[in-house]
Amino acid sequence: DLWNDYSTPPYYIDKEKKAMTGTRGQFVELILNGEYRGIYCMTENMDRKQMKLKKYDEQTQTVHGQLWKSKEWTYATMMGTSPDGSYWPKYDLSATDGYSEMWDQYNVKYPALEDVSPTDWSTLYDAVDFVCHATDAKFKSQVKEHFDLPLVIDYYILMETILATDNHGKNMFFAVYDKQEDKRVTFGVWDMDATCGQRWSDAYYHWEGMQPEQDYAQYISINEHGDYNLFKRLRDTDADDFNMQVRLRYRDLRNGHLATDRILERFRTYLNRFKLCGA
Repeated sequence: DLWNDYSTPPYYIDKEKKAMTGTRGQFVELILNGEYRGIYCMTENMDRKQMKLKKYDEQTQTVHGQLWKSKEWTYATMMGTSPDGSYWPKYDLSATDGYSEMWDQYNVKYPALEDVSPTDWSTLYDAVDFVCHATDAKFKSQVKEHFDLPLVIDYYILMETILATDNHGKNMFFAVYDKQEDKRVTFGVWDMDATCGQRWSDAYYHWEGMQPEQDYAQYISINEHGDYNLFKRLRDTDADDFNMQVRLRYRDLRNGHLATDRILERFRTYLNRFKLCGA
């Protein structure tokens, strides 16, 4: 719910379709077999229907919409940054297997492997390979052919704003709405409990190093598994005027969804709701 009114459909999708790139949820109190178990947030999962991905054509056996999720930090999920801390070593990617639901910690979600086998990894593989190995000149001129940049910009700003420590490489959804028409990859927001002062390890709960004013890229480079290579290359090459586009988009959002009062109001609303329910 912290980001519900922030999520927007990708720029090349008709907004009337109301495609969601985040999840909706409601807080509930759980009573199990007469025992009170506390407050939980019941949320949707990311799926084809929510993201308005075009269905697999069973008659022609044609893949259209696709959805994947990254589970852990790896060279592939970091798109070229090695989890050991080395930046852009340009290692070769591991081979894909169309009969496996996993590729280097990417998990295929749609079409599901039990429904369409072998699965098609080529669109995701090509996008990851591009970030890992394209020259700076090629990256700068062609990145917008591989990624939905306006959505990437929104995602980047969200990560920076709430200091998300667990959502660069890991805990991300990747989608293509119809690979037969457009192979650009877009992002989906997921599993953002390690934000706003919380790290992914509860050993660092309210750790003083999680102050909000620090630079996001610097923080994840020093304290996490390295800078997300797609973000770093976009900044370093300034592809498609990325740096200015981030500034302009952030300026607009600070007058709306990311205004200080609106951010604080989200927390106040839920805090008051928890107090009133007596939990």
